[in-house]
Amino acid sequence: MTPGETCATIRAHLARGAPWDACDVFREALATHPGDADLLYWGALAHARAGAGPRAHALLDEAQKSPHSSARLADILSLRGRLWKDAFACAPEPAAATAVAIAKRARDEYRAAYALAQDPYPGVNAATLSMLLGERIAAQQLAAEIAAHLPAASESTTCWDHATAGETALLLGAFDRARACYAAARGLAAHDAGTIATMRRQVALLARMLPRAGDVLEVLPAADVLAFAGHLIDAPDRPTPRFPARLAPAVAAALEARLSSKALPVKVSAWPELAPDLADYVQFNHGVTVVLFFIFFLLAVIGIMNTMLMAVFERTRELGMLMALGMRPVQVIGLIMAEAAGLAAGSLVLGGAIGAPLLWYLQEHGLDLGGATGEVVSVAGVVVGHLWYGRQDFSAYVEAAVGLAVTALVSALYPAWRAANFRPTEAISKV
Repeated sequence: MTPGETCATIRAHLARGAPWDACDVFREALATHPGDADLLYWGALAHARAGAGPRAHALLDEAQKSPHSSARLADILSLRGRLWKDAFACAPEPAAATAVAIAKRARDEYRAAYALAQDPYPGVNAATLSMLLGERIAAQQLAAEIAAHLPAASESTTCWDHATAGETALLLGAFDRARACYAAARGLAAHDAGTIATMRRQVALLARMLPRAGDVLEVLPAADVLAFAGHLIDAPDRPTPRFPARLAPAVAAALEARLSSKALPVKVSAWPELAPDLADYVQFNHGVTVVLFFIFFLLAVIGIMNTMLMAVFERTRELGMLMALGMRPVQVIGLIMAEAAGLAAGSLVLGGAIGAPLLWYLQEHGLDLGGATGEVVSVAGVVVGHLWYGRQDFSAYVEAAVGLAVTALVSALYPAWRAANFRPTEAISKV
């Protein structure tokens, strides 16, 4: 796929409101076409819409360093302004010095882009940010300048032309005209969820300074969001199949086919696709757990074997006397194995008595991993609750009990074999 075809594919994904797909396409193409300014720009836009601001900034830096970036420089500056504008929009205190500095940086990026290309899009954004910074006169002067150079309404007018006209009208106080322009923009955008979301975000931002601008949101309805809570995919060791992992691709394809007629930005994904880092972490954690269990059981084998060997050596004379009185080697082995089974049973009872109350406490009250300090707890980049709870799993109890019993019996085999091979005369004379 050529860079131009890749950029067209990215635009198509963005138009249907699926920036995650656009990011996937970009990542695959970047390995083949590194340093392509157009590809880097569209990749940055995809990451910006996906909420990955730092990555978008990094891609814009690469695009600007490209030897062929001059044709895209205005777009790069505009997108960088958009990133700073989004950061300002998310600021918890817009009047704080840090937020004001971010807004000024966004305005300056848009101004530079407007001065370079005289494109009304960065120009109207610069005007909006000036209004938000309290520079009303400068904002209205720039808005009037842009409105004077906008193309007259015609069949070739795009939804962005109407949206820009609507935004200048809001800045100039012509709210009825702004509403009509945005209604026309909404009609041309059709089911382009990404474009409509961008318009809504801009109007909502401007409504902070111009409350009446919020009325325009009525003609820019947000895209419908369809949430489907599917079944949990079966664990590999589930005894009774319910939703085997092998059925997931077929179910996803069926859902996409059924929902494709809805003209909505539908994406059917399993959670490992939406959070691949978390999926890798879970898989890694599973591997670590297996290794830890192996180490624990190995220690148990060594401990039980050592205990049983010491018991055998300390009772050498006793075992020799029993064998001299007629106890057969098989019976000696049975005796040692029975003692190992008793040791395992006692360990299970003691472990259960200690572990059960602790697990009950974790199940009822949880373990606080950050609430006391107010810190955010994240796992593989996914924010989770600071209280982690335990879960009673009786099948795990049975598995642990069986595992410990088998471990104890296996560990006792060598000591039992040693005891069974004692010669009675030598064992009796052992001091």
